[in-house]
Amino acid sequence: MNKHLHLILATLLMITSCEQTSRKESIQNLEEVDPESVYAETSLQLNDEGNSPKKTSLSPANNHKLIKTVNMRLKVASVEKDLEYITDQATEMGGYVADYDQKMNKNTVKTRKITSDTLEYTIGLQLEATMVIKVPTERLEQFLDLIESKALVIEYKASKVEDVTEKMQDLNTRKETKLRIEKKYIKIIENKTGKLEEVLAVEAKIDQIREEIEAMEGKLKYLNQRVAFSTIHLSLYQEPIHQTAVAAIERVTDYEDGFGVKVKNAFLSGWNLFKELIIALFYLWPLIAITTIILGYLRFKKQFKAKSESYS
Repeated sequence: MNKHLHLILATLLMITSCEQTSRKESIQNLEEVDPESVYAETSLQLNDEGNSPKKTSLSPANNHKLIKTVNMRLKVASVEKDLEYITDQATEMGGYVADYDQKMNKNTVKTRKITSDTLEYTIGLQLEATMVIKVPTERLEQFLDLIESKALVIEYKASKVEDVTEKMQDLNTRKETKLRIEKKYIKIIENKTGKLEEVLAVEAKIDQIREEIEAMEGKLKYLNQRVAFSTIHLSLYQEPIHQTAVAAIERVTDYEDGFGVKVKNAFLSGWNLFKELIIALFYLWPLIAITTIILGYLRFKKQFKAKSESYS
C-alpha cells in the first residue's frame, strides 16, 4: 500500500513540474514575440471556421480612400453677401466653416495737387476674405458648382487628391496583429500562473501594446475624418471702392537762431571741446613722458657741453 502511495505522489509531482515548465516557456516565448515579424504573416488572415485565407479588406478596389483638397480664389460682386450664402450652403450639406478671416486692404491709388497748400488723395479700399470649409466628400462637386456660380472671375482653382488606401490598410493590419498578441497575453493573466514578477512583466507588455493600438486607432480616425470631409481653401475679393480725401501740405519753415542762442551754443561747444582735450591728454601721457625725458636729456647735454668749453 505504501508502495502505491509513493508512486502516486511521485506522479503528481512530475505532472505539476511539467505544467510549470510549460507555462514558463509560454511566457518566455510570448515575451520574445516581435510584432513586426508577426505583421509580415498577417496580410492574409485566417477566418474563424478553418484555415482558408481571406484578405483584410479595408475597402474594395473600386472604393479607394481619397483625401481631396481644393484651393480657389474668386472675384465676386459682394464679399459679405456671398460669404453668407456659401456658409449657409455648407451647413445645409452637412459641412462647416473651419477657419475664417476678413480684412480691408488700403492703398493710395493716386495723388493730385489742388492748390499750393493742399493735396487730393485717392485711396482704394478692397474687401477680402479667406476661409477653410469642410464638406462631405460625396457632395464636393455640387458645392463647388454653387461657389463658382457666384464668381465674376475665377482667378485660380487647383485641386489635390491623396490616396491613403494603402496607408489605412497597413494601419488596420498592424492593429489586428497587436490585438492578437494582446489576447495571448491576456490569457496568461487570466490563468494567473507563474511567479509574481512574470505576471507583472506580462501586464507591462499588455499596457505597451494597448498604447500602440490606441495610437493606431487615433491615426485611423483622423484619416477617416479627412476622407469623409473634403477641404476647400477659399479666397474671395471684390472690386475696390475708391475714396477721395483732401489734406494740407506740411511745410517746414527755416528760421535763424538769435544772438543769445548762438552764444549759448558756442559756449557749450567750446566746453565740450575742452573736456575732450583733457581726456585726450590722459590717453597720451606715455608719449608726453617720453618727450619730456628726451628734451631734458638734450638740455642737460647742451649745458654740460657749454661748461666744458668754458673750462677749456
